[in-house]
Amino acid sequence: MKNSNRTRKAECLLMFCFLSMGASCENSVPCTSSGEYTAVNTLTFFDMNTPYAWIQNVSDSESMVNLIIRDQQNYEEYVGIRSDTLRPAIDFNNYSLLAGRVKASYSDEIIHERVIDNCNGLLFEVRYGGGALQVITTINYFAIVPTGYSSVSFDIKRQ
Repeated sequence: MKNSNRTRKAECLLMFCFLSMGASCENSVPCTSSGEYTAVNTLTFFDMNTPYAWIQNVSDSESMVNLIIRDQQNYEEYVGIRSDTLRPAIDFNNYSLLAGRVKASYSDEIIHERVIDNCNGLLFEVRYGGGALQVITTINYFAIVPTGYSSVSFDIKRQ
């Protein structure tokens, strides 16, 4: 009988520890045990390299601007939309818009972009390049992501 009680107590203690560990991770995407990044599903804003949207009302002297847009007012202020195009609707109660622009020294375009959960928050990674002409080009990038992450960082580089 004593072994049975000890076993139950041990099971209860293990269950409590297991549940406690799970409760500390609410609203996060589980990270892999190897420490690798986990891809985050994003909603489509516009296809990469289309001129339908751009960053506006920011300093032209800055070579790179990154924004986390969490409401309709900032969305309309900082994101310009071509006049013959409807502004995509974003549910800011559940999503944020990661947006930015970089001035490149060549006729570059976006090669790759992704959003990952690196266990410390979101990382928006953009790679651009491929341009052969030496001319100043403005490259805009956007991603609609779920809200609830404690931090967001940007990693924007020419490849």
